[in-house]
Amino acid sequence: MADFVLKLNDAAIIQQARAAFKEANELFAREALAEIDAKKWDWPNETERSNGSVVGSPRNIVDQGGLKGSYQPDAKPDEYSHTWDADYAAAVALGAVLSDGTTLPARNWTEEPAKNLESNYEQLLEVKLK
Repeated sequence: MADFVLKLNDAAIIQQARAAFKEANELFAREALAEIDAKKWDWPNETERSNGSVVGSPRNIVDQGGLKGSYQPDAKPDEYSHTWDADYAAAVALGAVLSDGTTLPARNWTEEPAKNLESNYEQLLEVKLK
């Protein structure tokens, strides 16, 4: 009978896990930015946008592009943050009631991509570890 030794290459596993984590977060970002562009968001009335176009519902949440342009990813080996730095980002995502009583509906563009993040990571990691 032959003797043999098995060694776990944990450094390689961690490297692949970090790579899958980074890719899953990049996929999250692409999906979230696509949600901003998606013509799927309900709005209670028509609006004349700054470019002169009139939009109703469903519609995208681009308008002047400030929300989409405010996206700031921050990638570290074991941490990835996604920030939309527009002053009104929270009002778009969560909805708001303005001082004049106008109610803005919630249009949370990160909700669906966040639901996909864990399974995307698992699938990417599985491919990398094969």
